[in-house]
Amino acid sequence: MKRYQYTCTLLSDVIISSVTATEGFHESLDYIPGAKFLGIVAGQCYDEADPATLDLFHNGKVRFGDAYPCISSEEPGLPVPYSWYYEKGEKLSENSSVYLHHYLNDGDPARNDNPLRLQLEQARQGYFLPSGEYAVIEQEFTIRSKYNREQLRADDGKMFGYFLLPEGSVWSFIVEDDTGNYGDKIQKALVGKKRVGRSRSAEFGLVEISFQKEVSSDPIEVPPSALTLVYALSNLCFYDAFGRPTATPTAAQLGIPEGKIIWEKSQVRSRLYQTWNRKRHNRDADRIVITKGSVLAIRHEQPIPTQVFEAGIGSHRSEGFGKVLVNPSFLLSDSEVLNFSLKKKSVQELYRIPKEGVNEIHRELPTDTMLLKYIADRKKQKEEVIGIDEIVNRFVKEYWAKFEGISPSQWGTIRAYAKNAANWESLETMLFDEKIGALHRGQSESDWRKNNRRGELCVFVKGSKVSDHVSLMLKLASEMAKRKSVK
Repeated sequence: MKRYQYTCTLLSDVIISSVTATEGFHESLDYIPGAKFLGIVAGQCYDEADPATLDLFHNGKVRFGDAYPCISSEEPGLPVPYSWYYEKGEKLSENSSVYLHHYLNDGDPARNDNPLRLQLEQARQGYFLPSGEYAVIEQEFTIRSKYNREQLRADDGKMFGYFLLPEGSVWSFIVEDDTGNYGDKIQKALVGKKRVGRSRSAEFGLVEISFQKEVSSDPIEVPPSALTLVYALSNLCFYDAFGRPTATPTAAQLGIPEGKIIWEKSQVRSRLYQTWNRKRHNRDADRIVITKGSVLAIRHEQPIPTQVFEAGIGSHRSEGFGKVLVNPSFLLSDSEVLNFSLKKKSVQELYRIPKEGVNEIHRELPTDTMLLKYIADRKKQKEEVIGIDEIVNRFVKEYWAKFEGISPSQWGTIRAYAKNAANWESLETMLFDEKIGALHRGQSESDWRKNNRRGELCVFVKGSKVSDHVSLMLKLASEMAKRKSVK
């Protein structure tokens, strides 16, 4: 078996919802499921006529692991075990002791009947390294509205709230290949800028995946023990004899037919796991999964060979399910207290690509010239409208007294000509031409001739520094008519 390590850098915020529904409250997952990376490869390499498709995506010979945040260098963190407890009122950090549930008595550690006579609280979030570094993914929250393409505005009552995995964070995952034949093919499909999660067509979901190295695993045989601890490094999924998902597997389903699960020493949490098949645009069957961080305590009479756990246990292993560790050091101790202390890392230490760096990456991406041109044109139009308003206000202020004898209907006539004029040249002819111009004939001609009103109006409009003189005349006539009528 070959194992390849990849890193996934979030170039934008990413939405990985815990449910497939679009309505209601649901948090983002605090990890990136392996199914997302399987989907990236399947989108480029899935071919029903190719025999390799079965190995790559279906029978578990190739497994795409979940991506966990890198806490130190390229080393991904491990989910905090549910067997860890700490005194209620404190925080899971270097200032508090961490107690191991399986070394306490058989009572409920949350009650005050354990030997320590302490009220303990279960650790349920965060990632850590056996060296003691500990971090919690701080998710941000955003609200968006559905856009109505017909009405060109947001739909009423269509608001959506999402929790986000933050941009700038670095995640790591493992791809395992039992055949050893598909490493190059997978690397070619994975490496580069990709999009995952929800709202990929908007501003979310942009990531960059890079290959790191090939890693090895040391085979370990588990000797008979009074208590063997199986730690769920990823979610676990099991089905009973009737094909129904179950959160209470048997020892045989764990690969230990001679063993027995000691439930009072175990700490297991489960949840509903929903999936969405993008190829079929439909949901798959819901699953009941044992969540990552759960710990199963087992007694067995015979040694357990390492190959039992090497390829994972349970179902859906191609998507990253079924990864476990047996008797990891962070669950073993000479007493009921964890034998190392935890030191929490700050957000600044965890996200090793600053905002400025992410912005530089965005600027390197191909640009949408049509969209940028549209935005520039809209900005220019907006500035033009503001400029016309300022010129009209100046005309009203400076020339109001001079044009006081012009009635609203006369200004309305000018507005009607401006509204139907194709350009400024035709409007100037229709209004100011000495032979056919509207201001040179009719009963109102004497009003416009007085004090050279029509001449000054023409000079003012033509001399204004705007690109659209017709719009200026239209706006000016409308404003003068209103001002006159108010007076």
